[in-house]
Amino acid sequence: MFQIFLKKLIAYAHRARIQDALALYTRNEVRRDGLILTNVVHQLDIEWRARDIHPWDRERGCPPEVEERLFNEQCFSDTEAAICRLFSALPVVDEIQFRVVRPDSDDELLAGRVARLSLSQVSAGASPRGRLRQMGINVCVIGFCLLLPLLGAVIIPTRGQVTLPSAMRIGI
Repeated sequence: MFQIFLKKLIAYAHRARIQDALALYTRNEVRRDGLILTNVVHQLDIEWRARDIHPWDRERGCPPEVEERLFNEQCFSDTEAAICRLFSALPVVDEIQFRVVRPDSDDELLAGRVARLSLSQVSAGASPRGRLRQMGINVCVIGFCLLLPLLGAVIIPTRGQVTLPSAMRIGI
């Protein structure tokens, strides 16, 4: 109950500061009208590097496709956890625009925009990939390597990484 009250108080304080900034009459103007606030969205723009798979899994001698599957599953799980924790830690943020890049390069793995309201649509029983979809993030895994060149994708030999054209990147 106290957290809800605190969130509303913070939101009210932010709105009041914004309205004060839009009140042009505070600049010693004769007119008492000002700009009318119609919408406010606090957005966080963030980028992070994905974690590599645990050395334990790497030392087990798994085939590269298994390592890639483990890496993808971990990336989805980490992304979902990070988004939920960011919204929890930053109650004033309404939307998060994020980008996840590979641990060893700046190649984009996941990207998207998530609204706080979409968290209420997430079911606890879904997989991390499913929860990301429920948040409105389109997550796709392409397994047909023969079709990729036709779609304009480039396959990079390290870990079977696929670089998609910007129109096809994972995200919304």
